[in-house]
Amino acid sequence: MIALDQRLSDMKNLTSAEVKTLSANFLRNQFRKGQLLLTPGQNLHGLYYIESGFVQGYITHNYIDETIWVKDGGSFLLLPGLFNQETSHHYIEFLTDATACMLNLDPLLFPDASNHHLLYKLLQQVYDQEMLLSEKREYINHLPQAKDRYQLFKAEFPGIIGQVNNHIIASLLRMSLKHFVRLKSADL
Repeated sequence: MIALDQRLSDMKNLTSAEVKTLSANFLRNQFRKGQLLLTPGQNLHGLYYIESGFVQGYITHNYIDETIWVKDGGSFLLLPGLFNQETSHHYIEFLTDATACMLNLDPLLFPDASNHHLLYKLLQQVYDQEMLLSEKREYINHLPQAKDRYQLFKAEFPGIIGQVNNHIIASLLRMSLKHFVRLKSADL
C-alpha cells in the first residue's frame, strides 16, 4: 500500500506545498470486492488513485470476460474519455476490498483557476507513467511464447501474481488457465 501523499511526493515536478494542495482535493472512498467502478456506456469524471487493493479493467466478448489490465495499490487510473467525455467500452471491477481516492476533474467543481497548473503538472506525470506501463503491457502481450509472457509479467509486476485469481492473470497474459497454472506451479 502506497498512500496518496507519498505517491504525490515521489513525483519529480511537484513541490511539497503543491502535494498538500492536490492531496486535499482528493476524496477517499472504500470499495468492496466485486464492486464495479465503471461499466460500458459510462465515463469517469475524475482521476482515481488506488491506495490499496486490486482492480481490473476487462471487456466481455462472446460472453467471455477478457482482462485488459490489472492494477494494485499505488496505481493511478487514467482512462480514455476522462477529458472528452467519451463513454467506456469496458468494465472496471475491484478484485479485493480497496481504498481509492478520486480527484474530480469537472471544471465546475474545481473552480479555483489558480490551481489549474497543479492539475496540469499532476496529469503530465500520471500520463507519462501510464504510457510507460502501457508499453510494458503491450510488449509482454506481444511475446510469442506464453512462458516468456509469464516470466516477464512476474518480473515487472511482482505484487500481482499470487494476489489475483489465476483466471484473471491467464486472461491478461493471453493463455489458458490450465497453461498458466502449469507455468506458475513449475515456477514454485
